[in-house]
Amino acid sequence: MILALLACHDKPATSWPVDSGECVESAWYPDLDSDGFGAGLPVESCRAPHDHVASSTDCDDADASVFPGAEEAAYDGIDQDCDGSDLDDVDGDGSPLDADCDDDDPDRSPGFDEICDDAIDNDCDDEVDDDCQFFGGVAPGGPAAVIYGEVETVECCGSEAGYFLHGDDFNQDGVGDLVMWSESDGTEFKLMYGPFSGESDTSAAQGSFNDHAVYRDLVKFVSGGVDGGALPLFIGEPYGAGERNSGLVVGYNDVEGWHGTDGYDFALSGRNLDAFGAHIVLGDIDGDGVSDLVGGSPHAGLSEDTLRGEIAVAFGPVDGDAVVSCGDSPGLRQGEYGDLGEAFAIRDLDADGQVDLVALAGQSQNADGSGNPHLYVATGPVTECVLVEDADSMVAFEDISSFESEYLEKPTAVQVVDHNSDGAPDVLVSGQVGFEGGGSGAEVRAYVFDGPLADASTSGHAAATIGTVGDGWERLVAEPLGDIDGDGMDDIAFGVTEYRESDTAGAVYLIFGPLSGTYQLEEDAFGILRGDVEPFESCETEGCEHPGSLFGWSLVGGDDYTGDGHPDLVIGSPGFEYDLGTNDKGPGAVYVYSGR
Repeated sequence: MILALLACHDKPATSWPVDSGECVESAWYPDLDSDGFGAGLPVESCRAPHDHVASSTDCDDADASVFPGAEEAAYDGIDQDCDGSDLDDVDGDGSPLDADCDDDDPDRSPGFDEICDDAIDNDCDDEVDDDCQFFGGVAPGGPAAVIYGEVETVECCGSEAGYFLHGDDFNQDGVGDLVMWSESDGTEFKLMYGPFSGESDTSAAQGSFNDHAVYRDLVKFVSGGVDGGALPLFIGEPYGAGERNSGLVVGYNDVEGWHGTDGYDFALSGRNLDAFGAHIVLGDIDGDGVSDLVGGSPHAGLSEDTLRGEIAVAFGPVDGDAVVSCGDSPGLRQGEYGDLGEAFAIRDLDADGQVDLVALAGQSQNADGSGNPHLYVATGPVTECVLVEDADSMVAFEDISSFESEYLEKPTAVQVVDHNSDGAPDVLVSGQVGFEGGGSGAEVRAYVFDGPLADASTSGHAAATIGTVGDGWERLVAEPLGDIDGDGMDDIAFGVTEYRESDTAGAVYLIFGPLSGTYQLEEDAFGILRGDVEPFESCETEGCEHPGSLFGWSLVGGDDYTGDGHPDLVIGSPGFEYDLGTNDKGPGAVYVYSGR
C-alpha cells in the first residue's frame, strides 16, 4: 500500500478507489481567471492541479465575467455567457438591434403581421395599422378581386351574381373557392376556383348547377364531409314547387362541369309541406367519426294544420336518397307551435369532444307568435328525436324583442364564434330583417351571448348588442370572419342593405372581438366598406347604379380566397348595374377583399 501511494505521489487524484487503492486520471483545464470554467490544453492527473478545473467551456479565460451562464450584457459586443454571440435581440423576436425598431417589445419586428387594433407599429415600417385593410373607419384600398355576373343571358338583362355566396376549398388546394348565384343560360349557381385576383366573370366558372328552387331567397349551401379529393356540394331548396313542396336537399359529388336539371347525384326530402332544407349544416352529430347532414323543417306538421318546427339528422356518409324527419331520424322538435329549423348551428359547446346542437326558435310556442326567442341546446351525441322541453339547455332571452315580422324576408340566424378567445364558444344571433316605427324606420339587430350557455330554463342576457337604424326597410346579415385583424379573437362582419325602392348602395361594417356593450354600426364599427351609387358608364336608363347596389347582401369570410395566407372577406353585390328605372336586373358582382 505504501509503494502504491508513492507511485502516485506526483499524480494528484480527485478520488481514491477504496477497493483497489489505485488513483484515476482525469483531464483538467487551466482556469486563469478563476471563474470556475477552464480552457486550453488539458492536464491528465488524478487530482486537479493548482488553477485547473474539470470544465473546458470558458470562451474567454482571461476575463472572470465571461463564462457559461454569466449574465449577458446587451449590445456591448461581448459574449458574456459563451453562447456564441452578444445579446442583440433582447425581446427574442428574431430581429437583432440593428434591424429591430424596438428590441424591448416582442410584438414589433420587421416581417411581423400588423395587428390591426393595438396602436402599435408591429412590422416596423413606421406606420401603424397600415397593412390593415379593414381598420380605421372606412376601409382603405380596393378589392383584390371582382367577379362579375354575365349580361344579357336571361330574359331581362343580367344574372345578379352574388345574391347567394358559399365558400369552401372544393378542390382541396389550400385556397378557398366560391359558389354564387348567377342566373345565366338557365343556370342559377356557378362554382369559381380560387385564388382570386383582378377582374373576371362567371362565364369562366369550373362548375354550373341548374337549380329547382322557386323561392331563391331561401336557398342554402353546405359542403364538406369527405376526406381527400373534391368536396361534395349540398343545396337546400325548402320551398320548391309541385312535388318538391316538402323541401329538398340535393347533393353533387362531382362539383366540376355542367349539371343540368335533375343532374344531382342524390336528394334528401322532408314530408309533405315540411320545407326541409330551410337551413342545413354538416358535422358529426352522432359521434361516429363521419359527417352527418342536419336539416331544418320549420313547417313540419303544417299538413296536419299545425306548425311544430323540427330539425332532423341524415346520418353520414350522406350519399343516397332519403326522407328525413325527426322521429324517423334523430333531432330536435317542437311539440305544439313554433318555427324551429330556420336557424341553428352545431359545435362542441361544452368542450367534451362531442358536437352539440344549438337551435333558435324565433317564436316561442304560442300560436299567435308572441313571446321571446329561445335557444335550445341538445348535447351530443344526438341519437334520438328530442322535444325542446327535454333539451339539455334552454335560454329565454328576456332582453330581446321578437325578431318576427310580417314581412320577414329571411329567418333569423345562429352562428358560433369565440369573440373573446376564452375557449368557450359564444353564440351570435342575428335578425336579418326588421321593421319598426310605423313605416318610417327600420331596425335590425344582432346579439352575442357568451359561452358556455346557461343552464336549463335560465334567462340569457347579451354580452353585446349590435344594431343599426335607417329610414326604411333594412336587411342585416352577419358573418363570422375568424381572426381577420390578427389579435387572436374572432371578428364579425355585418352587411346592411336597403331594398330596391331606395338608391342606397349598402355597406359592410366590421366589429373586432372582444365584443361588449352596445354598438351602432354606423358610429362604432372599426371598419366600413361602402357600395357606390355613381352611374356606371354602360347604364343607359336614369337610376341605373354602379357596383355597390345591394352591396353586402351576402357575405363569406374566415378563409383565404386570395392565396396570401390570411383570412379574407367576400361581399356579394347582386344589384350591380341594377336599373331602378326599368326594374331590370343587372349582372351583379362579387368583391374579394384581402385581409391584409
